[in-house]
Amino acid sequence: MPSASSRATSRAVPAPPPASSGGPGRAGGPRTTSGTRTSDRTGSGQVNAEAERWSLQLLNEERAKVGLPPVAQKEDLSRFARRWAEVMRRTSFHHSGSERDHLVRHRRTGTSENIVWWSDAGLSAEQAARTLQEMWRKSPGHYRNQTTREWTEVGVGLYHDSSGWWGVHVFSNG
Repeated sequence: MPSASSRATSRAVPAPPPASSGGPGRAGGPRTTSGTRTSDRTGSGQVNAEAERWSLQLLNEERAKVGLPPVAQKEDLSRFARRWAEVMRRTSFHHSGSERDHLVRHRRTGTSENIVWWSDAGLSAEQAARTLQEMWRKSPGHYRNQTTREWTEVGVGLYHDSSGWWGVHVFSNG
């Protein structure tokens, strides 16, 4: 069953969005190279960098619709988001909570998190990113996280295996 959560779990089942002609990296779609995916330790699934690029682009398009500047992707937040997407797949669908406290440092004073799971493992990277974004957009708590002016940084993690797509956005104020 597909699920999405920001502070409380909510569910949405949108129809898969149509494919687009443009995307991150170049006109005509995202780059697809052998370096776009990174295997996890077990070999049973993978972090999908192409889907992560699409997800970041769609997030920033959503922010632009309400007059907000784009969030900057930060590698430490993305490492955490990727790891958390894998943790959810292995354990259960749940928020990281205090697990992300170590991310609040330097100029950061807080974080927030959107999580989602979609069971259709057959979606392409673009379709998955669009589907997850649509689920977050239709959920008030997730949408609020995405369109909060205070959040200026994001970590994006999308994990894919035979069970579907697991997504995490970690927001912070840098």
